[in-house]
Amino acid sequence: MYAGLWRRFFASVIDNFLYSVVYFLWLIILFPQKGLNFFDSFRAMLYEGQFIWFMFQYILFPLTALWLYNTLFECSSMQGTLGKALLGIKVTDSRGDRLGFLKASLRCLCKVVVSPLSIVGLFMPLFTKKRQALHDILAGTVVVQGAYTKVDTTKDLEVELLKVLNEGHIKTYDEFLERKKQLAGELSKKAI
Repeated sequence: MYAGLWRRFFASVIDNFLYSVVYFLWLIILFPQKGLNFFDSFRAMLYEGQFIWFMFQYILFPLTALWLYNTLFECSSMQGTLGKALLGIKVTDSRGDRLGFLKASLRCLCKVVVSPLSIVGLFMPLFTKKRQALHDILAGTVVVQGAYTKVDTTKDLEVELLKVLNEGHIKTYDEFLERKKQLAGELSKKAI
């Protein structure tokens, strides 16, 4: 079942709150002399010839942190940010599989750059069949209801072995043990 707009909105509120706390701590701890006064910091850094440092502090670091936060959580086994996990939703590709790093990065890029340019894009989940926002459509992703669950590799291994046995591809016990070892390695790579 696809996640609705309100659930997504409140997940975004939680994520933005967490992100803001981390960002303000960054500013207070690393730049106590400048503080949170954006205009004074900008003017002082321009006069002191520190424009590059200003760009890093107020633009590059926040965008990089936002990209890493969204991308790493969405391509992890949680399949969503902390806000999404708290509200029981996760991000998948169109087939329901976990996102890869590049696809999660593309989704974040579309979310940060494209969606704000078109305010309609943020309200598209109200009107689309799969409840997709513009950034979801562009990246080929969907947000579904489904809480984070730890991957049970032993259950997946048993299912895969039963499929292979039913197909008749294994004839001896040694082949069975070899295939079990191969499947366990593949499933442990998927779980990471």
